[in-house]
Amino acid sequence: MSVFLHGKALTEKIKEICAGEDVRCAVAFLGQGVRSKLFPIGIENVQIICDIGMGCTTKWALQEFGAPKSAKAGANSKLRVCDGFHGKVYLSSRGAVIGSPNMSNHGLGRTLAGDWNLETGVFCLAESDACKKARIWFDEAFNTSLPVSWMDVCRAADAVRDAGRPPNNEELRDLSLLERVERFPNRFEGITFLITEEDLPQAKERELLDGEDYDTKDGVEVIVWNQDLERVEATNNAIGYHWLDEGGWQVDGYTKVHASAKNELLMFGVNDWNAVRQSLQQPDIKPRALKRDLPILSRLRSFDQATYTASELAAAIKRSKPS
Repeated sequence: MSVFLHGKALTEKIKEICAGEDVRCAVAFLGQGVRSKLFPIGIENVQIICDIGMGCTTKWALQEFGAPKSAKAGANSKLRVCDGFHGKVYLSSRGAVIGSPNMSNHGLGRTLAGDWNLETGVFCLAESDACKKARIWFDEAFNTSLPVSWMDVCRAADAVRDAGRPPNNEELRDLSLLERVERFPNRFEGITFLITEEDLPQAKERELLDGEDYDTKDGVEVIVWNQDLERVEATNNAIGYHWLDEGGWQVDGYTKVHASAKNELLMFGVNDWNAVRQSLQQPDIKPRALKRDLPILSRLRSFDQATYTASELAAAIKRSKPS
């Protein structure tokens, strides 16, 4: 007997399959935040095949499912990679589900996250001929796939998530601001990031401001940096990281940003973090909680660049990491 499933019923059946014994899952993509919900008692005896080459399984998801977390760690023999694999088969002692959903929040739906793709599948009883053939097929595919190694983790995408959707609040909640930029740069489109040193001496600032046309009555602040802020005029919002002479970082969020037409060391903007958060739809950003970002900022100080788009900053963060 087979049963056609979709939506919540499909997700619930997959959860039921994964709660059985002798669990084997072959999916194209693994998503972050799914493992503990599908396998609350662990994945010690679960066999999994996935794809990495298509770029939709992140290194973070791989590590949640048991991939090595360092070059010294050995490959996981129960987690296999087969580039180009696109099937979705869930097997256990409780039967099989063969269908379209990946092992991801968006593929498995509202019972795991908050949204779902339009997924369908067919459930087959454990004793059915289809389920028996699926087990034989899985074993062949598993035995010809390779255990996920540290090199596989390194080549997996950093920032790719379920295709076609932004990261959800659960994925963002435990990340610092710069960690979010590194992993989800598309979430910061339209933001210019500024990473500079202490302001110039006050006498130099007064000299630069002489003849500038600006009005502070609408909350506009003057920000004087020690580096050329090229391309600031192309944005409306900015996040500025500023290294102070007395030590330590200051970070501010600006709206209505524009650069001076006369001097590359001047910019103007309204210091308004609430407006920046609203524009990003990330109300939980805590700009003053810098502790987790300090190592990243320390490495970025050595780069000869002051102005970044989100994608440029994400790439710079990756380049700055020790090899």
